[in-house]
Amino acid sequence: MTGERRRLIIKTLGQDQVILDGQPLHWPSRATRDLFSILLLSLKGWTKFDLVGKIWGDEASKEANGNFKVTLHRLRLALDDKSAIIEHEGRYSLSSEYLDCADHVQMQAKFALARAAATRDECLKWLSEAVAMYGGDYLPDQIHDWAEETRIMLRTLYVHATIELASLHCGAVECYSAIRHLATGLATEPLVVSTTTRL
Repeated sequence: MTGERRRLIIKTLGQDQVILDGQPLHWPSRATRDLFSILLLSLKGWTKFDLVGKIWGDEASKEANGNFKVTLHRLRLALDDKSAIIEHEGRYSLSSEYLDCADHVQMQAKFALARAAATRDECLKWLSEAVAMYGGDYLPDQIHDWAEETRIMLRTLYVHATIELASLHCGAVECYSAIRHLATGLATEPLVVSTTTRL
């Protein structure tokens, strides 16, 4: 990897794709892709014990620990970036370049900005952008428990954002927009909408 800033797009919502400098990244193994995905889930990083357990499900296995070392090496090669994974005090994390480019991370950041917004217009802006980023379930083909937990969390976050948008529009008597956002949330997760809506 050169010192030039690379163009990086990481899509996890409704799809599973990493695009580097305009080209889709091809993973050498499923475990390599899984390791990358898990590292994208935490700013604080994970211990080797955590990562081995999440990917191979056998924390005590010598073979699994050996697989981790090989997979970590393959991930750095796939990203063409020796500094992609940071190891600090026994925890492994991705450099901020990758976290900043992941769509699910960006969506959560926009939702947090909406929560902290000082005005209705600001809140509408950030909520609308957060909702627009949600292209579907997180890594839909991923079957591991950690992915399903993340999937549920992000889907719920999305639905709550649509409910908040509906509420803001309803308060301004913008009925069409309120109904549209409410219908979107209802189509995604009917139970959440029906138990939390107070328009």
